[in-house]
Amino acid sequence: MKKIIQKKLYDTEISKEILKISNKLEITNIGYFEETLYKTESGKYFIYWKWWPQSKFWINEWNITFAWSDIWVVNKEDILFWVEYNFKYFSQENIEIILAELKLEISIW
Repeated sequence: MKKIIQKKLYDTEISKEILKISNKLEITNIGYFEETLYKTESGKYFIYWKWWPQSKFWINEWNITFAWSDIWVVNKEDILFWVEYNFKYFSQENIEIILAELKLEISIW
């Protein structure tokens, strides 16, 4: 997917994929979602997401259902919030990948 945001191109085909998460449902399932963290050549992060609208399920007047997708430009704080919000979909390995990418360390009390 390609999208221009604030006069900058974000492209999933040329950016580095850092990590992909999903709820492991079939893409045809109304609860399906998938989100992928990317890094551009210039070091900017973005998340490409696609999902069925779940509780906001929508059928248009022609009875065609739609999955939604978009790109969010994110910073390190946004990425940490993304991890926290979607924590149940992250493995220990996923967490380590994110921490290494963001050059962060955490301590367990």
